Amino acid sequence: MMVPLDGTSRPVEVAPGYRLAAQGLRGWAWAREGRQPGTRGGGAERATPALEDALRAGGLHEVKLIELDVQGVPPLPGERPLRTPAGQDGLVLEVPDLGDTVEHVVLAVDEQGVVTWNLAEPRPSRPVAVPRGPGATKRFVIRRHTPPRPPAAEGARRGLVGLVGRKLLKVLVYPTTDRLLGPVGERFAGAWEARHRPYLVRSFGPDHYRRTDAPPIGANGWRPFGGGPALLFLHGTFSTSHGGFSGLPEATMAELAAAYAGRVLAFDHCTLSQDPERNARWLLDRIPDDLELELDVICHSRGGLVARVLAGELVGLRPERLRVRRVVFVGTPNAGTALADPDHLIDLLDRVTSILNLAPLGAYLVAQETLEAVITVIKMLGSGAVGGLPGLTAMRPAGAFLRRLDRRAAIDADHYAITADFEPTGSLAALVRTTIADQVMDRIFGAAANDLVVPTLGVLPYGRQAPPMPEQRILRFAPGQGISHSHYFAEPDTSRKLAAWLMGTD
Repeated sequence: MMVPLDGTSRPVEVAPGYRLAAQGLRGWAWAREGRQPGTRGGGAERATPALEDALRAGGLHEVKLIELDVQGVPPLPGERPLRTPAGQDGLVLEVPDLGDTVEHVVLAVDEQGVVTWNLAEPRPSRPVAVPRGPGATKRFVIRRHTPPRPPAAEGARRGLVGLVGRKLLKVLVYPTTDRLLGPVGERFAGAWEARHRPYLVRSFGPDHYRRTDAPPIGANGWRPFGGGPALLFLHGTFSTSHGGFSGLPEATMAELAAAYAGRVLAFDHCTLSQDPERNARWLLDRIPDDLELELDVICHSRGGLVARVLAGELVGLRPERLRVRRVVFVGTPNAGTALADPDHLIDLLDRVTSILNLAPLGAYLVAQETLEAVITVIKMLGSGAVGGLPGLTAMRPAGAFLRRLDRRAAIDADHYAITADFEPTGSLAALVRTTIADQVMDRIFGAAANDLVVPTLGVLPYGRQAPPMPEQRILRFAPGQGISHSHYFAEPDTSRKLAAWLMGTD
């Protein structure tokens, strides 16, 4: 049944128990029943298998799909504006409360594909416990921004979710206790990573660097990596080695393998539940006592902080048996990122999901793995378990972990950097100007250039009294090149610079 929206804040019932107040929006809304678990086909919104499978793996079940075909109109004079927690214009969705054993989250997609994850408003504290279940409701305040209608040609552009040109609200539920991992609380990320993102040191050659089933390097397998300089890959947040570096061409990986005589390895590590120091200590504990390693490192995003610990920059920890010779920082938050602040973690998840939706990268598996990690964090935030995410909050600009790093402790390692100032061109230009840029990015980073996740300049100056990085050691992707945080390694310039810096091909 289609329900008219008149632009006022008057709630309308779009389905039994589901009420929508869409102040400033005029048009139509209609609700569909959520698809049954295990069904395929993308549903009415044409969701991709990557999104479907990630939701299923995370235990999220769609109970209702609400579509809005609307245009923005001025709110009535004198009406109190509806605002999101971030101060943006909002619409309100109320859904039936299903009791203590179930939590809700709303995945919203606007007309041009920008994604936001929305958590229910906290329940008010009262002397008498507020009942849950039949008759009770949960309230969501969702960003209502209505971008311009996309050109007709844009309607076919696909990301994780289709229906470009309409708003989409996916009402999802998940159990508060996971069947295998236990309660969704502060220990949940650690349990999830132990099962789905376990520690792993693996070889990383051109014939298997994208494979998910690479065998680990066991206690007796380290010897070949000590015969000369070796190359180590360190992935970033939400990622894995085979996913995070899948954009590198096979030819580049073959060149690197030849330059290092096959001594190329990767370190899969926990990025949610453990900070970079614990990541590094795990790796150091696996290196045989009688083996000395000399490493060059290619690291993406948060992986660069692990590299800095391995290089000896953490006060009180000086690695033995390991010397880091060179580090290439790719989009690393060396000065932190505001998105890692607990108040902005939901913005980080929105940003990562929107990048996947607007500019899909690589194979289905890359998106699915990233989304599974994002959903794990969403479930924890919905349960108020921010304290169980030290791997993310280690990237806070003024956080305790970054304060402990000291650039002066490892001046023998040569450093290189690849940065980007993201300002897309072509079909994404208008989109980012009207949605991500004005509504999300500027609110968090202000006027500072960034790659959508990390401030551009924050990749370069780090630590106390850090010397300037020579310009020949920096690759800067300019705004017009449209490079975001997840897209560095597919760029030919990245491969060229890696060859120049690590193999001396200049």
